[in-house]
Amino acid sequence: MKREDLIAPEQYNLVSEIEAFSHDKEKMALHWQDGNGHEAHVTYAALVEEANKIGHVLLKAGFKKAIKSL
Repeated sequence: MKREDLIAPEQYNLVSEIEAFSHDKEKMALHWQDGNGHEAHVTYAALVEEANKIGHVLLKAGFKKAIKSL
């Protein structure tokens, strides 16, 4: 891999990348395993679904698109 391939672009939309993979309902986004061998898996589709739930909660709370929060 070239060094140039590792440099992040100035503008990057992670949501677009995640949504692009979410059309395959089985495509794995996260695979986590702890020291005891317990595993958890999250698909891209499930990740988008959970993010949408959070987004709706924020909208109901009065957040708007341009509002920045930490």
